[in-house]
Amino acid sequence: MMVRQKFELAKAEKLLDIIKKEQIEPVGLLSRRNILKLEAGIYPLVGKTNEGKEAIAKLDTIEKSLDAEFEKTSIPFKVSPANLKNSANNRPRVLELFTGAQCPPCVAADIAFDALDKSFPSGDLILLQYHLHIPGPDPLTNAHSEMRAKYYGINSTPSAYIDGASGPAVGGFKPNAQSAFNKLSAVLNENRSTDFASASLVIKSRKSENGFILDVQHDKIDKPQQLLLRLILVENSVRYQGRNGQRIHHQVVRYFLGDPKGIAISNCKGSQEISVNTSIIKSELETFLELSNKRRPFLDDERPLELSNLSVIGLLQHIETKEIVQAAKVPLK
Repeated sequence: MMVRQKFELAKAEKLLDIIKKEQIEPVGLLSRRNILKLEAGIYPLVGKTNEGKEAIAKLDTIEKSLDAEFEKTSIPFKVSPANLKNSANNRPRVLELFTGAQCPPCVAADIAFDALDKSFPSGDLILLQYHLHIPGPDPLTNAHSEMRAKYYGINSTPSAYIDGASGPAVGGFKPNAQSAFNKLSAVLNENRSTDFASASLVIKSRKSENGFILDVQHDKIDKPQQLLLRLILVENSVRYQGRNGQRIHHQVVRYFLGDPKGIAISNCKGSQEISVNTSIIKSELETFLELSNKRRPFLDDERPLELSNLSVIGLLQHIETKEIVQAAKVPLK
């Protein structure tokens, strides 16, 4: 056994000894959670596999309790159903939010984002949440989120884009959340016109040996050479609590499928088949986070990469104006 391994083992055994001898009595779920997390990491190092599994099971129960407590007060105002003026045109609105788990002034935007999901009817609003290393390292960030921010010229969070156009300022803390919600709702409820009103986009998915296969169909597109197709893998709910206290994050962008810069559309009508290998995607995300940690160390060792409860969102976006003319979403069951 190498010297470093012996040192780590002795350190782990000492920590376990302290926990037992000092009879640490954690106060509250959060403190108990931290102790269990420590135990879950130490037990395997000292050969106590069963004890480690028990600690993980207890930790999972506490995490779910903390999730439930957070959700009770996560939106501090009553959310009313949206009064849509353009819901009959078969074109959902698209809200893209650039935020960060270490960004306290992003809380108002994050809450407004979640409230909009509850306010708008299913299918009338598509939400995308991109995390960035602003102001501190965020483990929900990825290379494609950074690429998307560069595409829009974004260098600060929070920043909101609606249908490819810059949205209202929505920065602030929890007391500012309703104001941010009202600003975004007002823009989303405005009448919308486009030169591509007839464009349609349909995405279907089926399971494959390594993940999923997508069948993407577009139709009735005038001047297709002016548009790009973007396919975005999102995780519907991710647990990670950074400095700003937002414990649960929704519709988190994980990866751009196919060409992250956009897939060319050559005909008015066509289809594409895209394979999704979740193992490869997870590996790429892990590599990105490792490199990020070397450049700017993360505040903790949590790297939420379950990649469960996924969906794919498709966007047809104008090359020059950046207008999103059509969008679709499909869950990956």
